[in-house]
Amino acid sequence: KVFLCDIPEVINVLKKKYSNYKYVYFFEGEFQKLNLKKSFDKILCYSVIQCVNNPKLFYKNIFKLSKPKSKILIGDIPNINKKFRFLSSEFGLKFESKRLKKKVVIKNFSDFLAKTEQNKLVDDKFINFIFNHSRKNLRNCFVIKQPKKLPFSYTREDVLIEGF
Repeated sequence: KVFLCDIPEVINVLKKKYSNYKYVYFFEGEFQKLNLKKSFDKILCYSVIQCVNNPKLFYKNIFKLSKPKSKILIGDIPNINKKFRFLSSEFGLKFESKRLKKKVVIKNFSDFLAKTEQNKLVDDKFINFIFNHSRKNLRNCFVIKQPKKLPFSYTREDVLIEGF
């Protein structure tokens, strides 16, 4: 069985594409508000964590839905500290200036934080929280580098959590 959960607009598109498959189930809305009584072998949360008000609680809710030997992939995490480190490099500034088609100037971390609209709760501390929580609960945790061909691969990361 495959369970897909997203906002109504996305679920409507997915229903059109996958409604012929009897093993695909659709849920509209935020999964933590659905009060699911299931646990899962595999969970994919892709490009979502930055959209929530409380990333730690969101992660804990994902974790609660997982079976002990499950795999969880939290993908496309826009780590604000990683982005600042990238933009602090000569390569990063050139890359971002070319991408935005305007000169990018970053004076310091405070300046960067003031200019960004990115979720400031998704940072190195949050990634460490995922690692520590996973290890406390007897799971391995890995950061997976994104392929360089992805547009935000220099500023985002994927985290894989595996039970054993």
